[in-house]
Formats: sequence, structure tokens, C-alpha cells
Amino acid sequence: VKTCLNSISLRLQQNLGYFSALFLLGLMVASLGPTLPALAEQTGSPLRSISLLFIARSMGFVVGSLWVGGLYDRVRVHLFMCGGLLLMGGMIVVTPWAEHLVVLMGIFFLQGMTGSIVNVGGNTLVVWANQGRVGPLINGLHFIWGVGASLSPILMTWTIIQSGGIRLGYSLLALLVLPIAFWLVRLQGPAHTRSAVRVSEEEGPSSLPILIGLFLFLYTGVESSMGNWIFTYGSRAAGLSPTDASYLKSIYWGNLTVGRLAFIPLTVRLRPRVILLSALGGAPASATVSQRNPWTSLPSSSRSVPIDNGGGTVRTKRPKASADIDQTSSAIEQPPSATRTSPGRAGDVPGNAYRR
Repeated sequence: VKTCLNSISLRLQQNLGYFSALFLLGLMVASLGPTLPALAEQTGSPLRSISLLFIARSMGFVVGSLWVGGLYDRVRVHLFMCGGLLLMGGMIVVTPWAEHLVVLMGIFFLQGMTGSIVNVGGNTLVVWANQGRVGPLINGLHFIWGVGASLSPILMTWTIIQSGGIRLGYSLLALLVLPIAFWLVRLQGPAHTRSAVRVSEEEGPSSLPILIGLFLFLYTGVESSMGNWIFTYGSRAAGLSPTDASYLKSIYWGNLTVGRLAFIPLTVRLRPRVILLSALGGAPASATVSQRNPWTSLPSSSRSVPIDNGGGTVRTKRPKASADIDQTSSAIEQPPSATRTSPGRAGDVPGNAYRR
């Protein structure tokens, strides 16, 4: 009995560590949106160029994921995952200090690689630790990731308001790495469980894995693009204050998180095909509704678009709904002020803009 209780206690501690690591990963991934204008100003880059950060981090995730899985079969898993957490924290804390776009792209590429260590490790080790009984746990793991992504925009915007820059927010994210790494490194890693299932050679190749990969490729692209740009769209094209734009981004990630939680019981009763077709039908329908009714819940007089003319910010009246699409591109791509921040203030942005 004592051995059984010790085993359960160890498993609970391991799961807590994996869930905490994925929560931190969600915080890190969603932190870029609210800080994107500041990073553009910090590097003297227009937003069309600073968007390369999204590509750099995604490429880091792809490259890292290709080799990380094999390494977990050969190394001390908790030590390896803690190393990834600490390296990810290091890349987070140096982000607001990089004054050149190429350097910042390298940092975000490494953020993606180290983040893949955490992501692959969390999803893999929760399976090993629970001996395959992981249906609800995998959903819960993705749910807690979404909680972190939902809270991140609010946290980052609050720190910008309090400090007038982005350094405090990134520093707090980096500090959160330490207790999680300490928690995991002291625990025994789970044993590697190998499946006894073998695919018959007579079945031949199947197109299903290719279709699933293509679907996930498109889905992840849409999800991350929306999540990364919705803050900038809300603040620049729709005239929302940075605080309101951070709430908008939190609502986006929050709805994804609630949706994942709500679909857990449906996966027991419905076939995957039915769930996927329903979701794929609902996505374009909601996009059509949003396109035909952009921001009509508030009077047009209450929204204005900030335009930096090089000598100060001018507030112009929000365009009518029929002209929103034409104004979106120019508003989002409006370059930052031509005056770069001094080296001693890299990463600082006017805090008053976040207090509107």
C-alpha cells in the first residue's frame, strides 16, 4: 500500500510539473502580440518587417521538434526538460535588449527551439508517467496551455502600464521558469513506455497521416496568425486602446481554451469526423459574420485610429464599416516613429499610450 501511495504521489507531482511547464509555454507564446509595437520601435523596424519574428519562432519550433523527440529516448528526461526551460527563460529575458532585427530574429528562433523541448517533453512525459491512461490529461494539458495564453496579454499590458516598457513583463516571465525547473529536476523521471502495437506490413502506406499533417499545418497556421496579429489589428486598425486590445486577445485565446474544455465530453459520444466537420463549418461562418459586422457593437465615434506622422500621434476618426477593410492594411503597416529609442532605454514604450 505504501509503495502504491508513493507511486501515486510521484505521478501527481510529475503531472503538476508538466502542467506548469505548459502553462508557462502558453504565457511565452502569447506575450509577443502586446509587445510587438514596442519591439518594432526598439529595432527601428516597420511592422511588416517585425512580423518576421513570428516566422523565426515557428521555424525554431519546427526544427526543434524534429530532433527533440529522439533525444527524450536517450537522456535523463527531467534534466533535459529543465535545461529547455532555463534556456527558454534566458531567451525571454534578453528579448527587450536586442536593438537589431536580425539579432531579435535569432533570439525568437532559439525561443522556438527551446519551447519545443518543453512542448514535446510535456506531451510525451505525461503519457509515460500515466502509463497510457492520458485521454483527459492530454486535453487538460492543452487546456492549461490555453489558460497561460489567455492571461499573457493582460499580464504584459499591465506590466507595460506600470513600468512604461516591456522589460518588466519579460523579466517576470523568465523568473517563472525557476520554480518550475526546480520542481521538475528534483523528481524522478517516468519510465519510457514502448507500445507493443505493430502495424502490419501488408496494409501498405496510408494517406491518412499525410492528410492529418496537412490539416494540422493549416489549422496551426490560422490559429497562430490570428493569435499573433489580433492585438495589433485591434489597436491599430480598429482603434482600440492597448488595454482593450489585450482583452481582445485574451478573449480569443480564452474562447479557444473553453472550446477545448467543452469538447472533451463530446469526443466520447461523437465520431472525430463529425466534430471536425462541424468545427470547419463554424469557422468560416463566424468569420463571415465578423467581416460583415466589424466592430458595430460600439459607436464609430468612440473608435479612432492612431497614426504616427513622425512628430507625434494624431487621432483620426474611425473609418466606417464599409471602409474598414481598405484601412486595415495601411493602419497595421504604419511604421513606428523614426526616432529610435536610446541604448539605455531599449524596450521602453510610452506608458501613457496604455492608459487611455
